[in-house]
Amino acid sequence: MDENIHELTITLPEIDRNVSEALRSIRTSLLYTGVTKVIAVTSSIPDEGKTVVSVQLASQFASLGKRVLLVDCDLRKPKIKRMLGVKGSVTGLSECLSSQADFSIYSTNVDHLYVLLSGKIPPNSSELLSNGKLEKMLKVLKERFDYIIIDTPPAVGAVDIQIIGSMVDGILLVIRSNYVKMSVVRNVVKQLERNNIRIIGAILNGVKKTDKDYYYYYYYEY
Repeated sequence: MDENIHELTITLPEIDRNVSEALRSIRTSLLYTGVTKVIAVTSSIPDEGKTVVSVQLASQFASLGKRVLLVDCDLRKPKIKRMLGVKGSVTGLSECLSSQADFSIYSTNVDHLYVLLSGKIPPNSSELLSNGKLEKMLKVLKERFDYIIIDTPPAVGAVDIQIIGSMVDGILLVIRSNYVKMSVVRNVVKQLERNNIRIIGAILNGVKKTDKDYYYYYYYEY
C-alpha cells in the first residue's frame, strides 16, 4: 500500500487549550478499550462540531506516535479538505469507491497522520458506500494503521451513517449543547441501536460554563 501514498501539506486548525485537554482525556479513554481501532464520528444534525472532533482526535492519536488515518466519509458535504487548508483537486474516497482510483491515501506534514479525503461529491453516496468496496478497504487499512478516524454525515436525513456504522468498531456521537433537541438525539441513538451499531461515547460540545465564560467542552463516557 505504501507505494500509493503521496505527500500532502496540511494546516491543523487552532483549538482552545481546554478543548485540547478534553480531547486528550477522550483519547486516553479510547486507548484503553483495546479493540476500538476504527472509529466513526457523527452528530444528529449539521454544525454540531463532528468534523472538528474527527480532525483533532486523529491529531491527538498521531501525537502519541500512532499511525493514524483520517477519512472524510461525508460524501454529501465534506469539510475536512477545507478545514486542513488543502487547495486544488485531490483524488479521494469517492474515486476509490467508484473504481476510478486506488487507495489515494496521503501522508501529511504532521508526523504519523495520513488522510483519505472525500474526493468529488457523487450523486449516489449511499450506493457507493454500500457497494462492498468500503468494507473491503477498511479491512485492509485496519491492518496498516493503528487507528482510523472517520468523519461521517449527520445521522438525521441520511442513511449513510447506518451503512458506515456497520463497518466500524464504534461511533462517537457529538452533541452540541443548546443547539440540537434532545428528542432528536434520543431518536438517533435508538435508530443506531436498532441497527446493532455500537455507540462508544457521547461528546458534549459548546457547554456554557458561566455567562462570561464560553468555550467548547468535550465529555466522553462509556
